[in-house]
Amino acid sequence: VVALKFIPKVGRSEKELKGLKREIQIMRDLRHPNIVRMLDSCETEREVVVVTEYAEGELFKILEDDGHFPEELVRDISAQLVSALYYLHSHRILHRDMKPQNILLSKDGTVKLCDFGFARELSLDTLMVRSIKGTPLYMSPELILERPYDHRSDLWALGCIVYELLVGTPPFYAHSIFQLVSIITQQAVRWPRGVSPELTNFLQGLLTKDPAVRLSWPELLRHPFIKDQVVVVEENANNSPFTSPLTEEQQQLRNQLCENAGQSSVHSRILSKARQRVAKRKEKPVVCNLHVQSPPPSKAHVDSSPLEAHTDPSFLPCTCEALPPMQIHLPPCPPNTHKSIFFPNTSLLSQIPATNTTHLAI
Repeated sequence: VVALKFIPKVGRSEKELKGLKREIQIMRDLRHPNIVRMLDSCETEREVVVVTEYAEGELFKILEDDGHFPEELVRDISAQLVSALYYLHSHRILHRDMKPQNILLSKDGTVKLCDFGFARELSLDTLMVRSIKGTPLYMSPELILERPYDHRSDLWALGCIVYELLVGTPPFYAHSIFQLVSIITQQAVRWPRGVSPELTNFLQGLLTKDPAVRLSWPELLRHPFIKDQVVVVEENANNSPFTSPLTEEQQQLRNQLCENAGQSSVHSRILSKARQRVAKRKEKPVVCNLHVQSPPPSKAHVDSSPLEAHTDPSFLPCTCEALPPMQIHLPPCPPNTHKSIFFPNTSLLSQIPATNTTHLAI
């Protein structure tokens, strides 16, 4: 069984089409059991057709139905995601939009990382990047502060995903993007109770706000929580992969880039884009799908009281070029009123409606 995605070219800007071609090129060369494989693609005058392997389960929907996962399942999923990221980072590829919505599950429980619309393959001369890409709930502090960042921003997002799988909500959430910026950069994480010390340490390592001391390669592969389950795909990786220690010269250059960057100013691009979107939304009603369900009680508790639901339209996704729609998780609500608001993802490959995706048995 394969998945066919038909992407209309009509109405797409030249920039969007170039981004789509870049996404296809990155996916074409990826060969890893935990990354959705692109089998073929073709282009006509009217559309682009992409053929990928088919994985029927969507991690976010499963999490939405179950509320949270037991620690052993979290361990299994974490190990597979670590394996996928190690492969990407070995080839100097940043995913830049790690979140449950971009993770699929096959029938045998194999995790499949997908959606490379924001991915970037860095040249050997590029140590860090500054373009703002991703979904705010999973953005690292350095990205939120608009400082140079590298593969360690992906690892922060991995920590957010693992936390969410265990607890049912992301580690940071707020009423608006304006509050979220402050929370991610300043507020301490409320660590879940009733889990193993290894899992707590794993989360603490990944969700360290300072990227210089964040859990990274190669130590991440050897972490007690996942070391017995991570499968490293051996392949001729790119020269100077992110998974290898930096040379002294590279380390000095990276430190210099961070020092010269400074912190974001009051002219933050993230907040500026958010304000622009708020102004537009005040002029035009917001249409969204509202799903209400009652999840089972969670066994993993966080030492905090529930907050109110997100209602501020300024809670938005961010890129430096445009603000795409996004998936937003609502914090815990009173029993029988657990809610989530869904806005489609940003990548062209993931924006295709169900009616434009065809599954074929071959």
